[in-house]
This record gives sequence, structure tokens and C-alpha cells, in this order.
Amino acid sequence: MPIAKISEADLVGTEARRTSDARGAAASKRDLDLDVGRGIAILLVVYGHALIGAIGAGLDATVARFWVIMIYTSHMAFFFAVSAFLSAGMVGRNWPAFWRAAAQRILWPYLLWSLVLYSAHFVMSGYTNTALAEYQPWRILWKPPSVMWFLWYLLVALIASRVLRRAPRGLTATIGAAAFAAAYVWEGVPSEMRFVGLFLLVAAGGADLRRWIAQPWVIAVAGAVMAAMGYLAALQAQAPIVGYPAFAPVYIAAAFAGPVFLFALSAFIAGRFDGLNATLALSYIGQKTMAIFVMHILLTAGTRIALVAGGMTSWGGIVLLSFLAGVVVPLVFAWLAERMGIGAAMGWR
Repeated sequence: MPIAKISEADLVGTEARRTSDARGAAASKRDLDLDVGRGIAILLVVYGHALIGAIGAGLDATVARFWVIMIYTSHMAFFFAVSAFLSAGMVGRNWPAFWRAAAQRILWPYLLWSLVLYSAHFVMSGYTNTALAEYQPWRILWKPPSVMWFLWYLLVALIASRVLRRAPRGLTATIGAAAFAAAYVWEGVPSEMRFVGLFLLVAAGGADLRRWIAQPWVIAVAGAVMAAMGYLAALQAQAPIVGYPAFAPVYIAAAFAGPVFLFALSAFIAGRFDGLNATLALSYIGQKTMAIFVMHILLTAGTRIALVAGGMTSWGGIVLLSFLAGVVVPLVFAWLAERMGIGAAMGWR
């Protein structure tokens, strides 16, 4: 979970445009909220993958299972919700302009980094938790490797939203709800389609939904729901993880409550601690989510493999060092790419 520039503001992380001094302060505040939220969410993405990698390598623990379940109930739902809130600029364009933007901001990063990740996976198949028997890079055109499914289904969501841009909001919401439900009801529907449905639901709500989910009682309900989800996750974490537990219908409520809770947390941090180093760090991370997103799998897996080969057996130490590598190294590369003016070529605009 997400990360591609889809409007005049970067989808997952650059400074938003400011159309006037009068609107600048308000826009900056809103952007800080979203940047902090993206920063928190991408940290959860990296931490979740560090945990999964350790578990897959046989370094299991109950607390690791718990956090894997909890993180995966909500973090990608949050990214799709943010994407929907910021999609109006791109969805409002005519089709040629839409496809030009999609090619630059989604298709290019998808193709470039899918090829990199797929190739790296094949080369390292003797060391990774899963192996590729054959090198067939053309498969990325229809089968997203690793985390790149996010960009694939984000594009599907954007196309659907563009098609429905003049439709009544109720129709868009109905189609979104149907897509969300279909992922659970029909086995032939990819599970990721629930995020396309969530995107359409959020896009249909627009600014009204953004104001509604900021109400204290809504946040309180979301917090209570996530506490209940935490109880269920704690029970399930007593046994080894099988499949993708966060997709279980019992956690559906978390796909909605989790993003609300993360929105509220990011708004609280941005409003209460604006200017403090921790907030600025989260905001900076939130502006660099694309680089972290496309690189972190290579770094978390590589670090874990090296540590295990070196004799480390502490799952906590391996997870921590893998997590730090998956965050810090991409930030360094993003900084260097920005200084060298190659961010667009790397797909990180």
C-alpha cells in the first residue's frame, strides 16, 4: 500500500499547487495533513513487509502476526482513499490529457519498477522466500509483480472514475459498493478490486466526505471499530498466518474505519505538532512515498537475507534493520535524484 502523481498535487507526495496567497495557508495545512498521513502509511507498508519477510524466513512471533494482520486491514485502503481525494485534477481532464498524465505518473513508474523488481526477484530466487522458475518479464504487462499491483489497480480506479465523472454521485457510489462487494462474493474477481470500489466510494463523497469523517463522533466510532479489530487480530495471531488473513470478511469494517482513524491521527499530528521535527520528518517521508514504495521490497528482502546469512536469529533485530533499510536508503536515493534532476526518469515526480 501507495504513490503516483495523479493531479496538480502529487498523489502521494509533492507540494500541492497554491493558486493564491489567500488560499495558500489553508492549502498548506491540508497538504500537511495528507503528507503526514502518507508518511505514517508508507512506514506501515515497509514495516509490514519487513514482518512478512521475517515470518516467511521462519522467524515467527505472535506479536509479528498481530501487526501483520492489523496493518494489512487498513494501510492500502488509506492510500486509495487519499488517491481518490486528490484525483479530481486528473479525472477532470479530457481523454488525451488524462492518458498523457497517466503515462507519466503511473504507467512509466509501473513498467520501470515492475521490470526492476521482477528481474531482481529472478536473480535472487535462490535466496528469497519464493522463487521464479523462468524469466518472463513480459508477464508484468498483465500480472503485476510484488507491490506493483497498487499502481495497476490505481489506474483501473482512475479510468473508472474518469468514465463516471459526469455520472450522478449516487451511481458512482453504487458502482463502487458493487465493486467492493464483488471482491468478497465472487471468487473470480481479484481481491484488489475492493480497493477500486473504495476509491469510487471516496471519489463520490468528495469534499463532503472529507468533512464528514473529520467529525469527532465518526472518529470515535472508527477508533472503537479498530479496537474490536485489534481484539480479533490478537486472537487470530495465536496461530500461524495462513494466506491473507486481513482479507477475511470479518475485517471489512477496518477497510473503512482504519483510513478514518489514520486521517484523524495525521490531522491531529499536523495540527498539534506543526513545525516539530517529528512532524516535519513524517511530512518529508510522505512527500517521497513513490521512491520508498518501489524500492523498499528490494532493500527489506536484501537486508533480511544478508542478516540471516550472517547468523542473526533475532526476529526483532532483523525486522528493525530491514525496516530502516527500506525507509532510509530510498530517501537518500530520492534526495540524490532530486539534486540530479532525474526524478521524472526514475518515476518519482
